[in-house]
Amino acid sequence: MILSVAPLEFRISCIVTIPNPTVTLYLPVDIFDWDVLPTTRH
Repeated sequence: MILSVAPLEFRISCIVTIPNPTVTLYLPVDIFDWDVLPTTRH
């Protein structure tokens, strides 16, 4: 559901290596009301 309304940016790189392309998804974390970034636990 989030992917349908969020302003996403996709980047495709490493097209030279056809069997192993790299796709990167940028999701802005400012759209969330809570912290969604991973944290370390002590």
